Amino acid sequence: MKNKTYNHNKSMLLVTSYKEDLNSIKTIYYKVLDSKSKIVLKEGVFIGMKLEWYTTNQLQGYKYIGMVEQDDGRFSKNNQKNKNITIINIEE
Repeated sequence: MKNKTYNHNKSMLLVTSYKEDLNSIKTIYYKVLDSKSKIVLKEGVFIGMKLEWYTTNQLQGYKYIGMVEQDDGRFSKNNQKNKNITIINIEE
């Protein structure tokens, strides 16, 4: 399965590809391209349920809820960060 989506101001294009099956967890291969020059700004692999635009320069990846994450000591009771979402910054 291959998807293409533009960010909010259409300056970048997100191209994702993954195998469509019954498994909830997907290995999503992604590339972010500059819309005009088609230069690859970022590429990688995200393992989870979904990857989409969050802001003009950030992607938001949804982890599978059943995934176990090792506590790295940075989490505290005052930290309200959602551990099921990963933000990926795109450098222009």
